[in-house]
Amino acid sequence: MQKISIGAGLMIFLLASCSIQSLAQAPFKPAEVISAGDIPYPIQSIADGVVVLDVSLDEKGAITGSTVVRDIPSLTSAATSSVQSWKFSPASMRGKPEQSLIRVAVVFRPRAYFAAGPAFTPYSRRGNRIERIRLTFPQASFPLATLNTP
Repeated sequence: MQKISIGAGLMIFLLASCSIQSLAQAPFKPAEVISAGDIPYPIQSIADGVVVLDVSLDEKGAITGSTVVRDIPSLTSAATSSVQSWKFSPASMRGKPEQSLIRVAVVFRPRAYFAAGPAFTPYSRRGNRIERIRLTFPQASFPLATLNTP
């Protein structure tokens, strides 16, 4: 008889702890980017780096504001204005849409950064010989600098 009451007590305890745990873990779905256009690199800038923004969203996923977390003066305005045209899905708690904050990091690298060759001299082993590999890269089809002359 004592074994049955201990088993029943243990079963009630397990059921109660499982139900409390499921209440504590409410299903949360964070806001997500649905569509994002390209962010043009500012022609006047020679800087590179990461601009970080905190974007506030309403219950419909519309942008209500943004705050600059990491600023690069010549790049921040391009990042801020471009992110304003992005579309977001709203965050939801238990299936109900809620206001949220999403952090966006925008990486800026000049085109010349990608067009540059490797920072090392590549070699290849062919049999007993070691040969230098000659790499060719397409020429940039954009101006690297713009001069304004009167």
